Amino acid sequence: MTGDLARDFWPFAAVTAVAVIVALALYGSGSFQRFYGSIPPVLLTLIAVAVGAGLMVFLSGRGWLPPEPDRGPQLLRHLVIGAFVAVPAVIFDLFVHFPEDMNVAWPESVPFYTGVALVAEVGFHLVPLAALILVTGWTFGPPGENASRTLVAVLIVAAAEALFQAVDALSGEDRRLVIFVVPQLALVGAVQLLTLRWYGFGAMLMFRYGYYLVWHIVWGYLRLGVVF
Repeated sequence: MTGDLARDFWPFAAVTAVAVIVALALYGSGSFQRFYGSIPPVLLTLIAVAVGAGLMVFLSGRGWLPPEPDRGPQLLRHLVIGAFVAVPAVIFDLFVHFPEDMNVAWPESVPFYTGVALVAEVGFHLVPLAALILVTGWTFGPPGENASRTLVAVLIVAAAEALFQAVDALSGEDRRLVIFVVPQLALVGAVQLLTLRWYGFGAMLMFRYGYYLVWHIVWGYLRLGVVF
């Protein structure tokens, strides 16, 4: 493992420990069944860890990861950005309500969303991005190079995630939700992929934590009294 990749691996290793601990602690709570179905959360988490580690090496070899990823205090700005990006979802929910049971309930929401973030990043971003790069044979230089190729890759992967979320929204009772869900999650996915490209995995993860903090944890608790 190169020194550059090793610097981006420490947040992956840290959140791996958290994700496994959360999966073990909440194994019998039922929270994971809503999202993982019958797959044991510990097993899926370990699979995500193994796959994610391999894909980090692959993406680094293809030049997607930055040579100097953000670390330490630098990561806090991405947490703040993620929190701000979640605000439009809160505003939309005030007028066109998402399902009442959309979130894992407080206080279990804190460990749950902290742990599930790794699985989400691997499944929604690392896997489709690596698959696209593998199929196309694309390589990337340092951030700033191959800008058009980077943009195309970001748009394709972000659109794939948005399409998945659109199908899920259309299967619900209120199909108006798709009007917001598709552009919002396409934007979130695009920002996260560009964050990974320019600032590293830790920065992308902190963005998701900021988004989860506002949307799933804080607003997930408050909305039960404000909206319902």
